[in-house]
Amino acid sequence: VGFLGRICKEKGLEIIFKLSKEKILEENFKFLIRGPIDNNLSSHENLKIINFIDQCPNCIDIQIGYEDKLNFFTNIDIFILPSFREGFGSVAIEAQACGIPVICSSIYGLRSSVINGFSGIHCDKYNDYINALFGLLNYDLYKKYAKNSFEHASLYNKRSFSNDLLNLYKSKII
Repeated sequence: VGFLGRICKEKGLEIIFKLSKEKILEENFKFLIRGPIDNNLSSHENLKIINFIDQCPNCIDIQIGYEDKLNFFTNIDIFILPSFREGFGSVAIEAQACGIPVICSSIYGLRSSVINGFSGIHCDKYNDYINALFGLLNYDLYKKYAKNSFEHASLYNKRSFSNDLLNLYKSKII
């Protein structure tokens, strides 16, 4: 299960940290966290993250800094984004373009980039994340989400986007 993004409070990393400590998840999941530490973090928040890294359980692997996206996406089966604030969630689209189902928070920006029940699973509460992870252990369900993820992400390729934009302009001009 992977997270790729800025290391900051708004991205919901505390949820991933808490999930990594769940004994019921330990034997089935390993969490990979990759990304740069947000420069806007207070020294107190920065210290909390550094302390957590030092006390990480074995089922979590954190590497601070920029990561090659292709390398990252080839090493995960599920993408998790428990963000509290997200403009659109382009990294969720990138994960889906690689055929990776997304588990994310049910917030405005992610409702557009991840279709709940089709290309991913939206979560409102902490237990929703646990249920979503266990649900994706079902191979048939996982395959369905992976196929749908790729299909959904294809709506955002350059050709589709350009055609949609052109059609929008035509509808307004004519």
